[in-house]
Amino acid sequence: LSRAEVLGFLADLAGALEGFVARIEDYVAATGFSGRHPALALGHGIAVHRASLKWVQATMEALGASGEAATTLPPGPEPAGTPPRP
Repeated sequence: LSRAEVLGFLADLAGALEGFVARIEDYVAATGFSGRHPALALGHGIAVHRASLKWVQATMEALGASGEAATTLPPGPEPAGTPPRP
């Protein structure tokens, strides 16, 4: 695939992830769960999709920053309890 095609795919993926996360957040906010397990499961799903969105955005930035392919991997999600990167 060309760089433009990859960036187009990533832009579509970012839009889909943003929409999905927004809809699930709205659902969680509007739904009164009788137990905590459903909310915890949905919270995990939101976190996973937010991490994917962050990766997509970093990858788009890396590919869009120059005409060359990225030579390093974009940052992935940090494990729980890891201090933020500077």
